[in-house]
Amino acid sequence: MVYTPLSPREIDENLFPYSGNTSHQFRFLLHYALLAPSHYNAQPWRFKINSCGIDVFSDPSRCSHVADPQQREVIISCGAAIHTLEIAAHFFGLKTHVIYTINHQDNHLARIEMTEGYDPSVHEIQLFHAIKKRQTNRRWFIDTAIPGSLKEECMRAAKKLDVATTFTNDEVIRETFGRMTAQAVRTQHAHAWHRQEFSSWLRSKFTLKHDGMNHFGFFSINLPSPLIKLLLRITSLGRETGRFNQAKLTTGSPMLMAISTHEDNQHGWLNTGRTLMNTLLNFTRNGLSASFMNQAIQNPHMRNQVSTLFGGHEYPQLVLRIGIAPQVTWTARRNLDDTLL
Repeated sequence: MVYTPLSPREIDENLFPYSGNTSHQFRFLLHYALLAPSHYNAQPWRFKINSCGIDVFSDPSRCSHVADPQQREVIISCGAAIHTLEIAAHFFGLKTHVIYTINHQDNHLARIEMTEGYDPSVHEIQLFHAIKKRQTNRRWFIDTAIPGSLKEECMRAAKKLDVATTFTNDEVIRETFGRMTAQAVRTQHAHAWHRQEFSSWLRSKFTLKHDGMNHFGFFSINLPSPLIKLLLRITSLGRETGRFNQAKLTTGSPMLMAISTHEDNQHGWLNTGRTLMNTLLNFTRNGLSASFMNQAIQNPHMRNQVSTLFGGHEYPQLVLRIGIAPQVTWTARRNLDDTLL
């Protein structure tokens, strides 16, 4: 009998089917992949179990065509799911070998081959136990010292994938990036099609959908989601939202981290996602919270300015806020069967 939890967050590591066939084992591991972060919490991935591992596909039906026309953030999200799957496989004693698709036909991104005989390190075991604890937190963050060893660990892991991670707590950079973000938010909200797309992923706490996000942390006003969605469709909240995010960056984001690559293509985006997940799990095991602030990168006219501001490689892919904050409500996750091909 195959163990199928009601929700990916209910997966019990003690029920891993060591004596089962590889198909049952791969299916069990995929529950952890479903807990990876994604743009708008759209969870834009599909999986296919095969005899030697798992194939990973992007799901065009869950793309944001306005905010993410090249599917850059979709593929980054799939990269995060790939690395989550790697960490889970290692914990249960499976070696992994990730092979990227070259032509991206049929939305196929990668194959993760798995074989027996892996002995996880203490660090990898800690990362595994952080998977179910990790969450995106859009609260104001409290300042805290981030250990230099943690930064070095994140940078070393990123370098293996030819990705750069740049940390800064410089007040001038935070203020400059805050102004850039406010401008980018105003530009986005000025377009009705962006507001329509963004609002379509907002969920109330009473929703029965297993994706999307609540509006907490996006707006300075405390309104229920149905009213927020209506306001977004008929008017722009860009000025207020921009000011809100600018204040969050200048007074509630003690540390920023930029992730950048030499390549701005599928290969670079997948490596960004794998780096992102490793970084987030390292933050989580050290008691740190993180959330994204990517509006300036999503603006093609401002992206070069982000690169100049943070340094690193030529193409900035993500910017993270880092600090300490109380836990927020868990975001919903789709059931595994809904993601299988």
